[in-house]
Amino acid sequence: MNGAAFTDSLVTLTMTGDTSSIDGPAGSPTSYALGGTVRVAVAGTGSDTITDVMEVMVSQGPNVIIPTAFAGFIDLVDIAGVFTGNSGFDTYTMATGISLSGTSYRLTSVSSVIFGTAGIGIQLFGPFNADHPATFTATLAPEPGTWVLVLGGLGCVWFARRKHAQS
Repeated sequence: MNGAAFTDSLVTLTMTGDTSSIDGPAGSPTSYALGGTVRVAVAGTGSDTITDVMEVMVSQGPNVIIPTAFAGFIDLVDIAGVFTGNSGFDTYTMATGISLSGTSYRLTSVSSVIFGTAGIGIQLFGPFNADHPATFTATLAPEPGTWVLVLGGLGCVWFARRKHAQS
C-alpha cells in the first residue's frame, strides 16, 4: 500500500454512505448498491482514502464468477472488486445492519485488485478463496435529521424542567 509491501495482513475497507441513496432492486439476481467515500486500512502498514468511484454492492444470488449471494466493494473506474460470498445475502437489501463471513472473491480481469488512493494506491493479490475468508459488516448510524430531533427534544425537556424548577 502506497509503496509498502505487506503479507498476511488484515485489510479493512470502510465506506460511509447515506442509506436513503441505496440503488435497487435491479437485475437478476436482484442487486443493491450504495456509493460513498471508502477508506482502506492495512494492519501494521497504514491507511488511506480510495480516490476511485466506489460502491458497496449486494447481489442476492450468484453470478457467472461468484457461485453464491455476495456483498462487497467495487471500484467503478477499474471495474475491480473484493467480495464476501455467503447465502445469507439472499435477502439482504442494505437497509439494516449485518455481519457475515464467507469465501473471499475478487472481480477483475487480472490476478490482483487495484484501488487508486490519495497516496500511490493499494494492490491486493490473492488468493481469494475459502482458505482466505472475508467478513462483510454493515452498521447503520442515525441520519443527521434524527440527531437534530433528538437534540431538540432533549433541549425542550431541559427547558421545561428549568422552568418548572423556577416556579
